[in-house]
Amino acid sequence: AELAALTAAVDGADAPVCLVTGPAGVGKTAFALHWAYQRRADFPDGRLFADLRGFSDTPAPDAGTVLREFLLALGVPAPRVPETAAARGALFRSLTEGRRLLVVLDNARSSEQVRPLLPGGDHCATLVTSRDRLGGLVASDAARPV
Repeated sequence: AELAALTAAVDGADAPVCLVTGPAGVGKTAFALHWAYQRRADFPDGRLFADLRGFSDTPAPDAGTVLREFLLALGVPAPRVPETAAARGALFRSLTEGRRLLVVLDNARSSEQVRPLLPGGDHCATLVTSRDRLGGLVASDAARPV
């Protein structure tokens, strides 16, 4: 039932942001990765994954670091990756504008952590897992809880 609900949420919007929330250890990450694998044909330009470590003892990666990894995965040569997080974000949104891409952001702590990592364009989807409901993402970015 949850897989169908997530599919309906993604299929029912342009550039959907979907939230999978629940307590630690219930299988949010496994669910998100299973769904991403099942739907891989819907995202022919690829899938990007980042563990945001929002609830880990290890420090969370900053947006600039995650964006650098995303840009490299999208084929940007390392010397051409911009220096600042803002410039990396702008390039990421520009590169994803015309693509059909899935972005999975795992273990997000806050809306602020997620927002700079959202792709551009109407054909990308973002799947966010978190222990928290991330109400700011729902209110500001029309994220859909699943």
